[in-house]
Amino acid sequence: TRLYQMIEKFANYGFNKSHSVAYGYVAYQLAYLKANYPLYFFAAILSNESGSASSKMRTIEESKRYGVKILPPSINYSYSRFMVEEGGIRYSLVSIKNVGSAGYKMILKEREKGLFKDMYDFLARIPSLSSKMLESLIDAGAFDEFNKNRAYLRKNISLMMEYIQLGVDEKPIFEEVRENKFERLEREKEVLGLYISTHPIVYVKQKIKHPLVNLVDVENYMDRTIPVVCSISSVRAIVDKKGREMAFIEGQDETGQVEFVCFSNQYERYKNIIERGKTVEMNVRVQY
Repeated sequence: TRLYQMIEKFANYGFNKSHSVAYGYVAYQLAYLKANYPLYFFAAILSNESGSASSKMRTIEESKRYGVKILPPSINYSYSRFMVEEGGIRYSLVSIKNVGSAGYKMILKEREKGLFKDMYDFLARIPSLSSKMLESLIDAGAFDEFNKNRAYLRKNISLMMEYIQLGVDEKPIFEEVRENKFERLEREKEVLGLYISTHPIVYVKQKIKHPLVNLVDVENYMDRTIPVVCSISSVRAIVDKKGREMAFIEGQDETGQVEFVCFSNQYERYKNIIERGKTVEMNVRVQY
């Protein structure tokens, strides 16, 4: 009785009118902004999710359902926050790993004098950035607008800096580098926390000749068995009532993320394949 009285006493405060009305009012405002101004809504949400890659990824997946395009980071057009630009949202510079507030302010201050024309212009105007920060900017795609692939820039960045610092007229001979698209994407994810330009699973899907269903569309195939391809992001194994292992699997493709249940007879058969980080094709039954 005493315990119930304590719960009842808290309930009189925990669910009081002023509390619920305030939350309801904020929820209504957010719903209105999301429905009518999705670009500005999602730009604000992404800017406030600066510390969490998983939350950012979920927000980006949701924004795509509203037709919002996420533009890659740009040394000339990105700011500290995610900004609305030409019908899309431009990725933030400070959301790139190893790009701190001080480095960003140096870039912004110099950029206000005029946009950077190419990599040489950038290095000449901001020679004091650390090599780690420069590499992160390269891997994030911030210099893609200069029309040199990221592997080329990473390979030759030291030579470029030496050339700028020496101030000689004759440019050194730079090494041409062929870029590995999978390595490029993994480096991108390392510094951004997620894939922006494309998802590596797209290249895997291109090699499969028969039709596949994107994860974002699985709910349209209720009570049907469909083929999907996904990258496994989580595997949680448990023991069922019969003492056999089964698993809950989280998988993602370029369109979204879905949780799968793998019962014991299948899990025992494919246990060595169903591992975090692997890309697999599965035939799945869609049910509530």
